[in-house]
Amino acid sequence: MYKLKKVKYYVIFLVIIAVVFSMSSVIAETQVQGNPPTIAVTLVIDNSGSMAETDPQKLRETAAHIFIDQLSPEDYLGIITFNSKEEVILPIQQVKDLENKNEFKKILSSKLEKVRGDTDYLAALDTAGKQLDSIENGNIKKVILFLTDGDPDPDGKGASREYMDSLKESVNSLAMRKYYVYSVGFSNNLNSDVLSEISENTQGKMKISENPEKIALNFGEILAELKNPQGSLKEQIDKSKVAASDLNKNTKESIKSERYAEGTFRSAYIFLGLIGLFVMAALFMILLGWAFYKIYVYKYTIVTGKLLYRRQCGGLSSQNTLNFEHFKKEKIIITFDENKSEAQYRLPNTEYKYDIEIYVDREKSKWKFVDGWKAVLRRGKPSEIILKATKPGIFIYEDKVYSKKKLYSYDKFTSGGYEFEYQAEGKDKKKGKNVLEGIS
Repeated sequence: MYKLKKVKYYVIFLVIIAVVFSMSSVIAETQVQGNPPTIAVTLVIDNSGSMAETDPQKLRETAAHIFIDQLSPEDYLGIITFNSKEEVILPIQQVKDLENKNEFKKILSSKLEKVRGDTDYLAALDTAGKQLDSIENGNIKKVILFLTDGDPDPDGKGASREYMDSLKESVNSLAMRKYYVYSVGFSNNLNSDVLSEISENTQGKMKISENPEKIALNFGEILAELKNPQGSLKEQIDKSKVAASDLNKNTKESIKSERYAEGTFRSAYIFLGLIGLFVMAALFMILLGWAFYKIYVYKYTIVTGKLLYRRQCGGLSSQNTLNFEHFKKEKIIITFDENKSEAQYRLPNTEYKYDIEIYVDREKSKWKFVDGWKAVLRRGKPSEIILKATKPGIFIYEDKVYSKKKLYSYDKFTSGGYEFEYQAEGKDKKKGKNVLEGIS
């Protein structure tokens, strides 16, 4: 009977895994048909005076740096800033390598030091179109990524009808040349109608953020769509949650039945007046539960394994290893911020100010001895290793943008200009098995 019950749990587990991997196989089949497409992107970044109020921490700069880090060596990049007039700060050129990326970011940072002037959409978009005209390869997708916090206002007096007519003609010209405009707006005072019309007319998309902290996520989503325009696994994940909920409901009914039987047994002791024996039995159960917790649960409450990392586009640069074993913590913090003291690791030579967190997410009871008994009886919800980037950071996994996801052994992801690979230890090395399973 025990073996049959054990087989039943494994069958349920394999069915859930099969659903997830069936969806993954569809995406994989599309991806293997060819490498991600080469793109030519002109970043057009608002540097008007209003940015001092809407983006005082210059998070648009951080977002642009992250975007640049994720571009492929074959891609092309140009950068334009604009206020009352536009300025080409980087002529469009091939990315090629890490050295170029670092130089691009350095140039951008120097130009965003001071904000001033108004918001001339027309001049910026016209110049961006001229940049893309210089890319003669017809197989390259040409994109304008347009970031602003305000409506078109070239001279501080608002946009005239003649100005808006000229802007419309410019956008139509971009559409005729098959240049896609993806617009990102952020501000409570921004009228999104203009941005929406620009993006729709050029077959691009518009994203509106309530605050600048989400710009990096918006940029990442746009790049992921350009590189790999696939749907997410959200629907399949939701279905898995429903299945897990049904299993949990059945488990609770079983526990209720067992508690009823236990109550009847204990009432017999009370009837016989053996209160002392009852107390001793309860203490014994608690102590035994604590022992089970130490043996079967504790090792699943801390992050184990190691994280391999190296610089992105670093060629044959040496690979480094972060070992988690000796910390014995539920959460490991890897920071790009050199001033953060509570982190376990700091990654050198990076300008970013966010963290990568790897932690154990598990169901906790009020008392640890209860968790011990749950592990023995296989009543506990499996624990999970979670990977999270704190705001405004993101990470890229399998060409998709995340700020948080489950982490399995051999998962590879990139963030902050680094490539990472997580490797679990022991039986956790099998993908999907780094969970609390009770007695094996």
